[in-house]
Amino acid sequence: MKKIKEWWVRQWSKIKAWFSPAPKPKPDVPAQPPAVQPPAVVTGPYTSQDHNFLWKPVGEGNRPAGVLFPAWLDVDYMTAKGEKVRPYRRSNDNRPTCRMSRQGTVYGKNFDVVATMKDGIQKVWRIWNGARRQEERHDAPA
Repeated sequence: MKKIKEWWVRQWSKIKAWFSPAPKPKPDVPAQPPAVQPPAVVTGPYTSQDHNFLWKPVGEGNRPAGVLFPAWLDVDYMTAKGEKVRPYRRSNDNRPTCRMSRQGTVYGKNFDVVATMKDGIQKVWRIWNGARRQEERHDAPA
């Protein structure tokens, strides 16, 4: 019984760590603005997730990191930390989906995910911590 309790305590600490906010910078170190401003976050009611950008540090079944782009983007390829990846399918409400070669912790902190569209236009998202899930909502262009 004691081993089961110890196991649950370990699992609970992992769950709390997953949902806890990122540590705040020390007060004596001034926070630096990002090199590239992330896209404006749009607030409002959504009935589906098709407008969201999503960085998943660990894919289903302990697989490498995944990136899902808003459904209205026609992504040709994406780059992150020098790695170039093409969408391998559309999933979750027809969103372009890319699978990285490694899990998110390997990519570190403060890096850009750059999506290049088929018409050459690029959109940039800043990933603050590659080990944490990051989701941002955006409106489709009018």
